[in-house]
Amino acid sequence: MSMFSMQELFLDAKSSADEPPPVAPAPAAPLHSSSLTELCTLLNISADIRHHHHFRFHHVRLRRDQQLYQTGQPCLQLYAVKTGFLKATLTADAKRPPVVGFPMRASLVGVEGIASGHHTVDVTALTDCELVVIPLDTLALLSRDCVGLSRSMCLVMAGELARELSVSKRRGLSAKARIGRFLLDWSERFASMGYARNVFNLPMSRGDMGSYLGMAQETATRALLALEEDGLISINHRTVCIHDRQVLLTLKRMPRQRHSPD
Repeated sequence: MSMFSMQELFLDAKSSADEPPPVAPAPAAPLHSSSLTELCTLLNISADIRHHHHFRFHHVRLRRDQQLYQTGQPCLQLYAVKTGFLKATLTADAKRPPVVGFPMRASLVGVEGIASGHHTVDVTALTDCELVVIPLDTLALLSRDCVGLSRSMCLVMAGELARELSVSKRRGLSAKARIGRFLLDWSERFASMGYARNVFNLPMSRGDMGSYLGMAQETATRALLALEEDGLISINHRTVCIHDRQVLLTLKRMPRQRHSPD
């Protein structure tokens, strides 16, 4: 007799004795998963999810230096960073591939692969990380029933693009100004997570920071030392303390000086 038939007989016997059939317990949430409600909160998304708010997305965990995906792999899902820090790099023949992003909590990772269907960067964990996996097929199905979900996800993607474009716009500034603005950006991102605004740890190396800002590691190191000598910041290993935000904000508007020909 099949297992299914034996279960049916068990329930019939219980009913014949005028006892209520056993009530199946609510399915337990999978370990390391997030509900749609929790995902929307993480990404600061506003949408009508009342009919699917218990839908769950599993998580993926990475150890430091472990890759999330590589260039050329199919883009079948997006990732919302729950904890930890990562870096995105372009595949290149250079000894140090250029860094193009530093995803952290509330970042949406994988967007760059949607258009072509394949990822165009390598993403590696800078620290231990936990990410929410968002299959694209699932997202498309949920978007049909959840009013505003698709638009809200597009706004999150647009925000990621705007952040990266803002870095490109600063290429005409001095190295010290670019570093100063970079520190202010990270200050605001930490503050948005409820952490201290003026004291924080940078998870990346000086080389990765310089690569992201379009300068050599030595240039980035000199710029940090110059800001420290000016009394605008202090640095202890990777811990940064900002002392004068106003002057750092002024630095971002100072173009690189051009020397007139002799």
